[in-house]
Amino acid sequence: MRRAGILIAALVLGGCTPAPEPSEPMTSDASQAAAAPSPSLAPVAPASAAPAEPVKAPTVEGVWQEVETGAMTSDEAIDAAPLPDGLRAFLKDALLEEVLASEEWSEEFPDCPVEARVTAFHPAGFAVGSVLGCGPYGVMGLLGEAEGGWEELASALVEPPECAELAEAGVPAGVPYPWDEGLSCVEGGAWRYW
Repeated sequence: MRRAGILIAALVLGGCTPAPEPSEPMTSDASQAAAAPSPSLAPVAPASAAPAEPVKAPTVEGVWQEVETGAMTSDEAIDAAPLPDGLRAFLKDALLEEVLASEEWSEEFPDCPVEARVTAFHPAGFAVGSVLGCGPYGVMGLLGEAEGGWEELASALVEPPECAELAEAGVPAGVPYPWDEGLSCVEGGAWRYW
């Protein structure tokens, strides 16, 4: 601690020494070039990062449509919903997983319903839905069609996704999220609506 104080005092006092007065003004270009500091010794200004442009949602054909499938508690109810086959298959699998997971909570929450629900759909292969029971887990958020079938892209049960991830996945703007004013995402340490 004492060394740091001595070092700071030496730097401060060394910086207070008056600069010598120039004896005569320099007028020739050669003398100006000779007096200029070399590029390797020139002071470097701190790089100021220009604010990056916000990530934009891709332009996608079609618009979000709000739908109300109601609570779907069986494969038959999911089959009757006006949804694409791949999304129906995803919901059936997720419903079965949640039923099995809810058995763990059956003593604490007897007769707990496990249900799937879809509230919005986009023809480009996106949906807003949930598959929930009484346990702490489940599916609730943005669903998307991928090569291997449908999957959960962003969960409303955890932290918002990165905006860049949504853009990369091709998610159209204006996702009608019933749990908030819209789907939020994180960009540059701050969140915003997608």
